[in-house]
Formats: sequence, C-alpha cells, structure tokens
Amino acid sequence: MDERASVGLRRAAHAIILVWAVGIVLREPITQAGAYAAIALGLYLWIAKKVEVPRELWPFVLSAAAYCGWQVVSTPLSLSTGASAHWPPFARFGQAVEPLAVAALAIVAQLGVPWVKLGWTLAVGWLASCAVAVYQHLFGWPFDFPAWMKLSTQRVRENFATGGAPRYGAGGFQFHRLRFGHAAIALLGPALAAAVRLGEKKARILAGVVVAALLGGIWMTFARAAFGAALIVVAAGFVLFTRGWVRRGGLILAAALVLGAVASPAWRDRFARAGANVLEGERMQAMTAGMRMFREHPLFGVGFGNHREHARALAPELHMPDHITWDSHDIWITAMAETGLVGLLLMLAFHGTLAVALYRRFKAGAWIAGGALLSWVGFLVLGGVHYLPFHSSVALTFYFVWGLGLVAPIEARDP
Repeated sequence: MDERASVGLRRAAHAIILVWAVGIVLREPITQAGAYAAIALGLYLWIAKKVEVPRELWPFVLSAAAYCGWQVVSTPLSLSTGASAHWPPFARFGQAVEPLAVAALAIVAQLGVPWVKLGWTLAVGWLASCAVAVYQHLFGWPFDFPAWMKLSTQRVRENFATGGAPRYGAGGFQFHRLRFGHAAIALLGPALAAAVRLGEKKARILAGVVVAALLGGIWMTFARAAFGAALIVVAAGFVLFTRGWVRRGGLILAAALVLGAVASPAWRDRFARAGANVLEGERMQAMTAGMRMFREHPLFGVGFGNHREHARALAPELHMPDHITWDSHDIWITAMAETGLVGLLLMLAFHGTLAVALYRRFKAGAWIAGGALLSWVGFLVLGGVHYLPFHSSVALTFYFVWGLGLVAPIEARDP
C-alpha cells in the first residue's frame, strides 16, 4: 500500500471513530452512521488485506461473523418454513448486523485511534449531556422540537416524585431516560478505569468528574436496572484496578449510593415496584411470550425481528399491552425466541470469545481493555431485564467501547 493510500485510510479510520463517538453523545442516527461506516471499512480492509488482524482476535472475529450471519439468515428461513408470515420492519431487521461493528472497529483501529481527541469528545460531550440532564430532572424539559427532527420529549416528562416538587426522569441529549442511563453504563467502566490509571493527574481528575457525572446522570434517570448495574460496575472496578484504601473507598462509594437510594422516597418507590414488574408484571408477560415462541420453534426460532408478530398473537391470552411486544425484555430469551437454540449458542460464543479477548488484553497491560470488560459486565446485568439491542444507540455505545478495548494500547509498550 503506497503512502498516500495509507494516509487516506488512516484519516478515514480516525474520522469514522470520531463520528461514532459524536453520535454516542448526541443522536442515534449519527451513531449508526459511524458504526455502519466502520463495518464497511473493516470489511474492505479484511477482504483487501490492507491490515493484518492479530491472531488473538480471530476467535472473536469469526464468532461475531457467525452470530450476525445467523441473525440475518434466520428471518428468511422462518418465512420459508412458515414459522413467521411477514418480514419485520426494516429498521428492526437492520439491527441484525450491528454486533459485527465490534469486530469491524477492532480491524479499523489497526490503522490507529485518535485517543486524545476521542477522550475529549466523550468527556466534554457527556459532561454537557449530564448538565442538560440536571435541567430535565428539575423542570421536565418544557420545550418541543420541530417535527422533522423526530425527537420526542415524552420520556423526559415522566414525574417520579412521590410528593413535593416534581422530579423527572432525565435523558440528556438523548431525550430518553433509558437510552441515556444505559449508554452511561457502557461508558462508566472505561471512565472509572481512566480515573485511576491515567498517567497525568489532571487527566485523572477530569475522568473522575466524568465518573461522578455518569453516576449522577444514572441517578436522575430513575432507571432501576441502570442503578443496579452502576453499583456492580463501580464495586468491580475498584476491586479490579485498585488496592488498599482506594479500593475500600470505592466500596464505600457503592454503599453510599445504596444508602442514598434508600433515603430517597422516589427511589424506594421504584424498587418497591420492581419485584412485581419482573415476577408478574409486563416484563414477566414479555418473557413468557418469548419462552412460548422458543418452545414452539426451538431450533431456529421465529426469525430475527419477528418477536412482535408472534407476541401480538399471544397478547390477548397473556393480557400483554402492545408497547412491550417488540422483545422479551431479556437478551437471552429474545435471542432464543427469534433465533432459536442455534442463535443462543452463537450469542454465547460471541460474548464468551469477547470476554476472553478483553481479559487477555487487560492482563497484558491494557487498562482500557479492563474498562471495556467492566462495560461488558454492565451489559449482562442490564440485559437480564432489557433487550438492549432494541435501542441501537445503546447497543452501539457498548460495541464501541468493546471494539476499542480489543486494541487498547499496552502500557509497557505504549505509555
């Protein structure tokens, strides 16, 4: 490859990574643009052999390709066998290839990553988003956006206060409390790792401020699963990265968050209603529908994206409202329902090879990979009660962190 082509590809890689990062801060369409551009460039680099994929990444790259390939194939297969009667909406079906963005980003990043620009983009962007979240939390965002923007403010006008002044579920620049809170979990692990492992003191302080902002943002969303995931990520992060009094301080911080939730009437009310929602409420209805689909189509499922078609047929019997028919509110049950046992095994391979690759990178000396591993843990915690890929902005934020974690610089070689 001549020097001019090499420079052009490197600039394209940097631009794609930064566009993806800007989307993580702002809006889902920008995130998708960066992710799909990464997939396109990654495939080109792989097919044209413009970069050499490290041997240790091959198990994950192959498992990601098989996992996404099966998700794509499962839908026409379900139509051909009669398991489903209709194609899912195009936007939903298009999500079948999004996990491939993790492997694609790891390939694209072989051309280089603008780590400093990336850090500033995410840090400043999310601090600004959290500042907007404070306003939303206190005042509920009284403004509307033009129709052409297709940006609803309904999810930042939900009042969760049990008395006194209203307190609304914040959504930051996403204007959606779950998108905002769940994406914050994806970034919390790397931010925490940076706060304790960055070399410069000022950089560590800035990362610490970002961690505090992310935790505050999650608190203001009133998203119960995000709060629980944050506790686990914080506790695991301090155990993984620190020792002595710093580790004890981190565990005290996690305990303080629990005590703060207990002291908050709004949060006590949220947790009091959590059990009923999972054991007998809407989430149980959605999970029951998913398991019914799996029992009826155990091997291949009903096809990726076809959950809603079958859930709507079961809705009258299960007394299930239409707005929860899109998925089973659980990543594993949804995978079983839509892609069957084959899809479940490929999903397990995807996550298993990812975790192994991140752990090995971390043990080799890449602390960013450790932060990505914390992000992966947060994904699994959230995935027990939410089907995270339904919101592409959320899933692609996790995928971004994981992809970069796979190629994170090793301290001994690249301080």
